[in-house]
Amino acid sequence: MSDTMIKKAAIYCRVSTQEQAEEGYSLEEQQRLIREYCQQKNYEVAMVYEDAGISGKDIRHRPAMQQLLEDASKKKFHLVMSWKINRISRKLSDAIKIVETLEKYGIGYQSYSEPFESSTPAGKMQFQMMALVGEFERNTIAQNVKMGMRAKAMSGEWCGGIPPFGYCWVTMEGTENHGRRKSRLEVVEREAEAVRLMFQLYASGKGYKAIVGRINREGYRTKLDNAFSVA
Repeated sequence: MSDTMIKKAAIYCRVSTQEQAEEGYSLEEQQRLIREYCQQKNYEVAMVYEDAGISGKDIRHRPAMQQLLEDASKKKFHLVMSWKINRISRKLSDAIKIVETLEKYGIGYQSYSEPFESSTPAGKMQFQMMALVGEFERNTIAQNVKMGMRAKAMSGEWCGGIPPFGYCWVTMEGTENHGRRKSRLEVVEREAEAVRLMFQLYASGKGYKAIVGRINREGYRTKLDNAFSVA
């Protein structure tokens, strides 16, 4: 690329719902910061890729990252920028793989918040150490979440969102004024009747269609007050 040619930059942003709530750096804020930086450096923002509400633990389930790598193979830009290294991946091996793939196509990578020179051995070491820290943080968060859910379950609390069919969640006594209300599952007898009937019919050899037909004829409804269906 000649000195007079304007460098084309691709912006990659990613955020999970939890991170957006805790850190406050939404997709819009990440993009705004990087756009300002590109303007200062006289870079042209050629492409913007956003993965909203998607974990950074792997590449496969991120459509925007997949598209970025495909466009990189067509050399649609000269540089990829993200707010932090952990935006491209919280897994060390994936972060290294992404950057090496970009380098294969002659495309550089730059982090807005973590300055380093990826073309030097020292810079590559910095990048790998930062990526390793991102993976460590992800593993620590996952471990803490599991411990928290186990503790809630041991104390009789409900760890999920919408209760499964046959149950409802009720506030545990004495927790209303503690900021976050604790809840536990309680059997909904009408729904429980339907569950027992389903099991009885299945155990007697009935198929899905026969079971659904019988349940609907008996007047049972789903949690959304719809008729049951096979699909």
